[in-house]
Amino acid sequence: MYRLLSYIVLLGYLSLKALTLKEVYDSSSSGNGYEKYIILENGGDYYGGLYLNGVDAVNTAIIGNGAKIYLENDSIVFSNTDKRLDITDCFLIYGGIYYIGETVIPKGEISYCTFYEPYHYGVNLKYCGTGIAIKRNIVVNAIEDGGSFTTPTGINFVFSNKEQFGFPDINENWSFNSQLQLPNCTRNFARLCETG
Repeated sequence: MYRLLSYIVLLGYLSLKALTLKEVYDSSSSGNGYEKYIILENGGDYYGGLYLNGVDAVNTAIIGNGAKIYLENDSIVFSNTDKRLDITDCFLIYGGIYYIGETVIPKGEISYCTFYEPYHYGVNLKYCGTGIAIKRNIVVNAIEDGGSFTTPTGINFVFSNKEQFGFPDINENWSFNSQLQLPNCTRNFARLCETG
């Protein structure tokens, strides 16, 4: 009887253990043409950000199945690579997704995701644009932290204003900011200089 009770308690503890997005990424395998093919549990809860930079960045797909990712004022960052990051069907809370290029330009797609109160920006494309698709997402109430004259924050979708990086394919996204007294489209979609 004691052994059975211990087993039940252990199973309960393991089912309550929170997985980080990084742990899931590290333990994932390849599939469907991606080096990392991540399928999150339907309705599952995941925590923390994910930083994929340069040689550490590989072609990655995150299939959310409606999972909640509590970024906790962190981000998913895909930078300095010519690889792809595709994210679909996730509910991201208190954080955003950043694609950053400089000498090499990342590619990818964000689709069917909901961002709730992302810190600074919901989606930020810096030094990149062409080769990235942003389709059928919802971003609500990006959090402004004051920013600076050159770096405003609290914007739901942010894109590079440099023509050489092109413009992403943007299709059927919805943006809302309840913090605004008057409508201000620059808090929903904006093109910023590369320092902001």
